[in-house]
Amino acid sequence: MAIMELDKATKIFQEHYKQWFNNENRNDSGYEYERSFVEQMQKMEKELFQDSVGDVSGNRNLKKKSKPFSAK
Repeated sequence: MAIMELDKATKIFQEHYKQWFNNENRNDSGYEYERSFVEQMQKMEKELFQDSVGDVSGNRNLKKKSKPFSAK
């Protein structure tokens, strides 16, 4: 799946936000609040990006075997 549906992206965001919001240590200090928020958003971004790109091919050399374009 190359294009992610909005519902799936929203669900991923909600899961990560709830996990961050329910973290009791996030309000210990301003530094901890910002650090925990940034960490959670990076996790969410990684998951969203991976889902939007799709699964990685099992064969690393697949691209190397492609035929070059020849203009004849």
